Amino acid sequence: MSAEADHIQYPVKQKAGLFARLSFKAVLLLAFFALFGFSLSNSAFAATKRVTGVVYGPQTGSATYGAGCSCITYAIALNESGTSGGSSDNILLTWAGGTPAGVTWAFTSGTESVTNSSTTSPSFTPSGNSGVIIFTITTSNSTPAGSYAFTLKVTDNNGGGGPYSSVGLNLVVSPKTLTISGLTANNKTYDGTTTASLSGTGTLNGIVAGDVVTLSGTPASTFASANVGTGIAVTVTGYTLSGASASNYTITQPTGLTANITAKTLTVTGASAGNKTYDGTTTATISGGTLVGVVAGDIVSFSSSGTFASANVGTGITVTVGITGASVGNYILTQPGITANITKASLTLTANDVSKTYGTTLTSYSGSTAYIASGLQNGETIGSVTIIYGTGSAATDPMRPPATRQ
Repeated sequence: MSAEADHIQYPVKQKAGLFARLSFKAVLLLAFFALFGFSLSNSAFAATKRVTGVVYGPQTGSATYGAGCSCITYAIALNESGTSGGSSDNILLTWAGGTPAGVTWAFTSGTESVTNSSTTSPSFTPSGNSGVIIFTITTSNSTPAGSYAFTLKVTDNNGGGGPYSSVGLNLVVSPKTLTISGLTANNKTYDGTTTASLSGTGTLNGIVAGDVVTLSGTPASTFASANVGTGIAVTVTGYTLSGASASNYTITQPTGLTANITAKTLTVTGASAGNKTYDGTTTATISGGTLVGVVAGDIVSFSSSGTFASANVGTGITVTVGITGASVGNYILTQPGITANITKASLTLTANDVSKTYGTTLTSYSGSTAYIASGLQNGETIGSVTIIYGTGSAATDPMRPPATRQ
């Protein structure tokens, strides 16, 4: 077969093969451009603006039941790329349990153009500059306290990937705090415990008009110390809330309460005081005696030493008694009314001996105070003593035994 014959035989087949190969490559190239967002009409093959990632921030701000506010925000940080225009992207808001009562919202941005911002499906045009969309939630006075789960999902329509969904976002509306007034703490006599009691009628403060909330529970009050004192702090626990609206509130137990614990009175039986000889002190000796009224476990003892009302000699002198021990500060003792006597102590004065030569007189010794005293008590002293000498003081008196001392 000639070359010309071959040319005639196969020209269409050769051209068809070349077209098929070129067409397949063209399709691949066009698909590549479409996939990665390049436009053949742009000489620089600029990438279409798209979202390539999303970071959802936590709740900022706080909301409380009964005090509606536009104070809850969440930041939606967009990772973007591309410089040429593209299609709008979408955000989808889904409340897990339905839209909370009294809640509205808005999606706003300083970099992205957001439309339908107050709906559950707003749209925005990516800026290509990694912008931020702020999701702001507004609560009303009637929005119940609770934690409301929701999901945000950003869908990119320009080949950027996704969709990008949030995880674990919750709108938290805190319960409103109520306080209690109208209560006082009662004083008590020492009993060894910290148990306190209250008087008055507790009143709840801060309930939103129309809500049904009741003060309930079994309150218990406690002194900060079991010992005697004034202005002792009293803490209260156990108050709770009930009623149809109770879940929207929390309660603060009463604060700032104080009361006094006064000393417990003890009595003593079977005690007696012993008589004594004057010793210049008021110390008395007590025998017998049993304390009545001591709280179990306290360390309190009846003292064996008492006190005379006077240190001087006398009869039926009142004697007071006392108590000792680690717990004595929590008690006061009622005196048993016992008495005893103080009798006179013996006192002896001995004058010093004197002498003279016959023919002389004792004039130089007349009124001498030279003596020795024994029997003085408790450091006491004698103010003055005068000694008078009798027979033998004259010059012509005969010698005799020592003069009689007076």
